Amino acid sequence: MRARRQEKKNYLVQRDFSDKEILGQAYINWQVAQADLIKAVKVAPDQLLAAYGEFLLAFARIANQRQWAYKLLLDETTIANFKNKWQAPSQSSVFLIMNQLVNKSFFSNDMEAFTHAWHIIIKFGLVELQISETELDAWIKEG
Repeated sequence: MRARRQEKKNYLVQRDFSDKEILGQAYINWQVAQADLIKAVKVAPDQLLAAYGEFLLAFARIANQRQWAYKLLLDETTIANFKNKWQAPSQSSVFLIMNQLVNKSFFSNDMEAFTHAWHIIIKFGLVELQISETELDAWIKEG
């Protein structure tokens, strides 16, 4: 059993290995993972857990590169609050808001936008996708 997943390949040709370019690749990889999640929601519900897990991992890789990983920590009260929130009337709006916040975190170096995106992502998985913490934990441990 491996709890760590392989680093995903970059989707764009990388000619510049500056910190900014490496970070940009991580953001692109997150957007690709988001597209895979959108596809799974619509056409491949059997792949939903794996797509959501990869989506979270791509986000965590950004947090790690930015040294913002501590912002991903959530206590049980916060998670319980997410579970009690209403379901969004439009999944497309949720995905667009995620994109807007994540892009703002990249272009404006905005940690609060990044943290807000994380909260939306977690709430989306728990409420809209109805993925439990237990399922996600098992998927991670499967590695």
